[in-house]
Amino acid sequence: MLQIWKLLGLALMLAVAAPAAAHHADRQQLASAATGLQLADAKGHAATVPKPLGKVDDLGVGAGDYTLGSPEAGVVLVEYASLTCPHCAVFHEKMMPMIKKDYIDTGKIYYVYRDFPLDRLALAAAVVARCGGRDRFFGFIETLYGSQDQWARASDPLAALRTLALVGGMSKTDFEACIREQKGVDAILEARLAAARKFGVNSTPTIFVNGNRYRAAESVDGMRALLDSFVAKR
Repeated sequence: MLQIWKLLGLALMLAVAAPAAAHHADRQQLASAATGLQLADAKGHAATVPKPLGKVDDLGVGAGDYTLGSPEAGVVLVEYASLTCPHCAVFHEKMMPMIKKDYIDTGKIYYVYRDFPLDRLALAAAVVARCGGRDRFFGFIETLYGSQDQWARASDPLAALRTLALVGGMSKTDFEACIREQKGVDAILEARLAAARKFGVNSTPTIFVNGNRYRAAESVDGMRALLDSFVAKR
């Protein structure tokens, strides 16, 4: 097992620009901040649509991506996230239920999830999520984000990750084989490097809406305003 961690650590020494410690802020404080901003908007302050940080003509969305919704939707939302990132956990707990209900399920948005692991534990979790199969992928990552404080900060996070995988239906044998499978690790790291080099991704969560790059909005109303600005143009 130690050898596995050394391999993952070596790979991420080449791929990770920022130290993982910078991404372990208190998630409860982040969630409270997001809620506060949402309440401020509800009191009558119109949410401002942010200016994009950049534009990418082609993000290469294809059959290999993990997606929700109809590819025929007029708006494509691509999210780059890390499974150990507290801001990403807040995004998935606070924003995604609204995005799925009001935009994905109604055919307005085609959603694409892409891994951008910020540390070796996020990389291991991303590999395990993919090993679970496409049918269980989104259910598993939402479980990982929802219980991030428990498994990512456990004294033995890999054991905690194994427990979640077993509860999700993966056998112990499949789990051990999964985290030893170098092909999956390589695919995620190659995609991560491409996102940084070609698309300008350097933090999580980073989202693209029809190729326009943004930092994820900090409130539900802010995210809604951003998405509505694109939906209205279709």
